[in-house]
Amino acid sequence: MYKLVAFDIDGTLVNSKKEVTPATREALHKLHDAGIHVVISSGRPYKGVLLNADLLGREIVPYVSCFNGGLVKEVATDRTIYSHTLTNEDIQYWAKLAIDNDLDVHAHNDENVLIYDEPRDQYVDVEARLNEMPTEYVDFFDGELIAPKIMITAEPTKLDAFIETLDPAVYDKYSIVKSEPFFLEIMPQGVSKGEALAHLAESLGIEQSETMSFGDQANDLTMIEWAGCGVAMGNAIDDLKNVAQYVTASNDDEGIAKALEALIFNAE
Repeated sequence: MYKLVAFDIDGTLVNSKKEVTPATREALHKLHDAGIHVVISSGRPYKGVLLNADLLGREIVPYVSCFNGGLVKEVATDRTIYSHTLTNEDIQYWAKLAIDNDLDVHAHNDENVLIYDEPRDQYVDVEARLNEMPTEYVDFFDGELIAPKIMITAEPTKLDAFIETLDPAVYDKYSIVKSEPFFLEIMPQGVSKGEALAHLAESLGIEQSETMSFGDQANDLTMIEWAGCGVAMGNAIDDLKNVAQYVTASNDDEGIAKALEALIFNAE
């Protein structure tokens, strides 16, 4: 029997219009009513994750995992269960690398998307609008700024070309994932959605086999692999589908509701 189900947001919990459909909302309320923990797991900052918890009804989402697993919070009490941040030295390293390659870079605090200079493309604004967080200019090189993650954004082909130039050694020091074709996210090594899910499950006394997770992008891979049942959305990248135990319909075709019906509500 499953006791905890974790859901990515973009491309998973919400459809392409960034809406939670009535069928998805009903299915998650049904999980909650059955005593199963509903968890949102996202690369988004805490404020942005809470916006999506509100779409469901915050009372049915007791825990959230933010920043690709860099921060896990209990929603009702605002208690931090797990957190891990980049040092200012880390932030300066990646900010300089981005700026030297004519790429945008940003981080977050509790209320704002933090930028160093005028954005070169639209993707910083995409992040700000998604999370309803204004941008704020800060000096990334002041020796003080720390954050759970730093993001580098660009047109997909330009971003992919930049990734190809990275020193392989950085992968030993940092957790580096793409959450969208235009978003590169850098966290401390060991930080991932899968690791956060493991920490949360352990804190609740839940076995790995009693967990399920849903996702669609590369930053969901560790969560899909770790969960007792990993579910890839029909719109997921192939790498995710290849490791998932179950592939459901897309986020525009009630993939979550259909999978929960098959795997939990009507499971023999």
